[in-house]
Amino acid sequence: MKRLLIVVACLFVLILVAGVVAASLVSGNSSRVLASSLSETLGVPVTLGDTKFDWKQWLLLKPAVEVDNIVIGNPRGFHAAHLLEAQKLSAQIALLPLLHKNIEVHSIDIDHPLINIESNAQGVSNIEALLKKANGRSAPAPASSGSASSGGNLVVDAFSVTSGQITLLDAAHAGGKIDMSGIDLRVRDFARDQPCRIEFSARLFGGTSRVSLTGQAGPFGTDALPLNGTLSIVIAPAEIPLALRRAQFGNLLVAPGKTAKVTLDTTLRGDVYQKLSGPAKLSLNGMVIGKDEQHVIPLGGEFPLTFAVSKLMSAPTYHLSIANAQLHLGKGEWLGGADLQLHGTATSGRSSGKIRNVDINELVSAITPSSGKIYGVLEIPSYSFEFAGANADQVRTSLHGAGKLSVTQGRLAALDLLSHIKQAIEHPQELFTGQKGDTPFTTLVSDMNVGQTKLNLDGIQLDSPALRVDGKGIIGFDQAINFELAAHLLGGGTSAINQIATGGSAGGGIPVSVTGTVESPQVHPNIGKMVKNVGEELLGSFFKKKTK
Repeated sequence: MKRLLIVVACLFVLILVAGVVAASLVSGNSSRVLASSLSETLGVPVTLGDTKFDWKQWLLLKPAVEVDNIVIGNPRGFHAAHLLEAQKLSAQIALLPLLHKNIEVHSIDIDHPLINIESNAQGVSNIEALLKKANGRSAPAPASSGSASSGGNLVVDAFSVTSGQITLLDAAHAGGKIDMSGIDLRVRDFARDQPCRIEFSARLFGGTSRVSLTGQAGPFGTDALPLNGTLSIVIAPAEIPLALRRAQFGNLLVAPGKTAKVTLDTTLRGDVYQKLSGPAKLSLNGMVIGKDEQHVIPLGGEFPLTFAVSKLMSAPTYHLSIANAQLHLGKGEWLGGADLQLHGTATSGRSSGKIRNVDINELVSAITPSSGKIYGVLEIPSYSFEFAGANADQVRTSLHGAGKLSVTQGRLAALDLLSHIKQAIEHPQELFTGQKGDTPFTTLVSDMNVGQTKLNLDGIQLDSPALRVDGKGIIGFDQAINFELAAHLLGGGTSAINQIATGGSAGGGIPVSVTGTVESPQVHPNIGKMVKNVGEELLGSFFKKKTK
C-alpha cells in the first residue's frame, strides 16, 4: 500500500511538473503562434488576446488552452469590420507535439461568438468568400520539430461554435438585419480531401422556432462543397414579429394561433455553392389564418413536396414544388398544387387546384375586410393563380388568374334584391341602399377572373324560389362593387311584370345595377316609367301571394 501510494504521489508530481512545463510552452508567444496559424489558414486577419493554460483539462491528461478576445476579420469587399468576435476560445492540444514546441490542435471551441454575415456587390457572402479563400490555399504542413512560431504547424481535427449569434446584414437595405441565436455548430473528422461530419442548430425569433442540419460535407474545394444531410425547420408563426408578418403576408397571419407550428423536414443532396435539393414534408399544426382573432379559419395538414435551394452561401433562392396536396380549410378542404420561389424578400409562384365544402362566410371574413355579407357552402371546382412581389401589397397587386365558383344553400346578407325591385316599382325616382334584408338562394355559380386588383365575375347565375338573376360584375380589392344584373321574377303572373319592366322584350329580365361598396351597396332597378301605372296591380298581387 505504501509503495502504491508512493507511485501515485510520484505520478501526481510528474503530472504537475509536466503541466508546469506545458504551461510555460503555451504561454508567452503561443497566442501569436496560434493567431498566425489561423490567419494563414483562413486568409484573413486573426487577433487573439491572452492565452491561459487549462489546469483542469491537464489533470484529465487533455492539454488545453483558453484564449480571450478573439477577432476574425472580414475578407476584402465587405462593410463590417469583423466577421466573428468572441470573448473566449478553447483549444484542445496534442501532448507529444507540444513537447517539441509544436501546437497541434485536436479541437477548437468558440464560445458565444457574434457572427456578421453580409453579401458584397456581386452577391457573394463573406462566409462563402472566407471558405473559398481558405480552400484555395495549400493544406497546412504536418507537425514537426520546427519552431513554434511557424504558422504552418497548426493542425485542427474538430471545430465547434457554442451559443453563437448570427446577424444577417442586408447591404441592399440599410439598417435592416435579422438575428439568429443559440447557434451550435460541430465539425468532426475535418480534412479537406474527404467528407466531414457536421451538426448545426439555431433558434429563430428568440423562441421555439429553430433550424437544424446534420450530415456530411466535403471534400472542400475552391468552387465545390458537396453536402448530404437532413434539414429540419420549425417555425412558430406567432413568434415572427407582427410588423414582419404584415409586410410579408398582409392580414393572413395577424392571428396565426398561439400554438401553431409549421414544420419542414427534408433530405438534401448537392453542392452548397450551387444547388441542394431533395424530397421534403411540410406540416401545418394548430394554425389559423385571418385578419384578427375573431375572424380566422383553420388551416392544417401535411403533404409531400420537393425542396431546393440555390447558392445557399451567397444569395440563396428557395424553391418549393407541391403536387397533389390536401389541406383542411375550416370544415372543408383545399386540394391542388403550388410552385413557390423565395429570394430575399421577393416571392413569386403559382397555384392551381380546387376548394370544396368551405363555409364561405368564414373564409371571406378571414381574408377580406368584410364580414357576414354572404353565407353558404363554397365550391371552387378549379382555379389557377400566379403572383410575384417583394411584399404583401405587391403580391396582392400582381395576383392574376381564373377559375369557377359555386355557392349552395346560401344568402346574400348585403341586400334584398326582391324587396328593392318592389320599392323601385312603387318609387321609381328613389335610390336604395342595401342595409336591410337578405337574398336567399339555392345556387350561385359564376366564372371568376382575378387581375388588376379586381375580382371579375362573369356568367353569374343565381337561383332562388322567388327570382332568378344573371349578369356580371366586379368586386375591387378595395371593396368597391359594380354589377349589371338581370332579375327574373318567378311565380304566377310575373311574366307580365317582367315584360312590362323591360319594355316588352321577351326573356330580358328586369335590369338591376348594383354599385357602391360591399358594406353599403346601392341598388338601381331600371323598371321603366310604365310600370308605375300599368304593372302596379299585377305586382301587388304577386307580392301578396309571396307573403301568404
